[in-house]
This record gives sequence, C-alpha cells and structure tokens, in this order.
Amino acid sequence: MPNQPAKNTASTSFTLPGALLRLVETKARQKMTNKSDIIRQALMNYLTSGEKAWVMQQMGDMEQSMTLNETPAEYRTAKIKPRKPKP
Repeated sequence: MPNQPAKNTASTSFTLPGALLRLVETKARQKMTNKSDIIRQALMNYLTSGEKAWVMQQMGDMEQSMTLNETPAEYRTAKIKPRKPKP
C-alpha cells in the first residue's frame, strides 16, 4: 500500500530544542526532503564505520526481501465494445 512504512522499520518520537528543529526544517527545505530524512542522515553520520556497514547490510537485506516478495500487478485487458449511436 502507498504511504506505508517499509518492513522492519520503526517510528519514534523525540524532542529537540526549538532552534535545532528550525535548522532541521530549513535543511529539509533546502535539500527538498523531509525532516525524517535529515535526522536519518545525521544518525548515520554519527555511527562508526562498522555500525554503518551493518545498518546498510540490514537495509540491503530488507530491500532484497521486499523485491523478492513483490508480485507484479496483473491488469486485465478488457475488450472495449463500441457504443451504439443514439437514435
């Protein structure tokens, strides 16, 4: 379904100082993305290289399993009957 979080993702809530939130919002507008993406990037930059590699591997495994589980949409092709002209 559209707008659904990916499998194995979690949603969280936390507080930020107002000035930091405004900076995150500004950065998100500049990069034409959302606040969550800015926070995710900042957290990834905080991780050690080993931790970052582990997270990336986990994300790759998720994407691969999602791709393998996806089934292509099947659309029926209906024959269109011509309309009869009205008398």
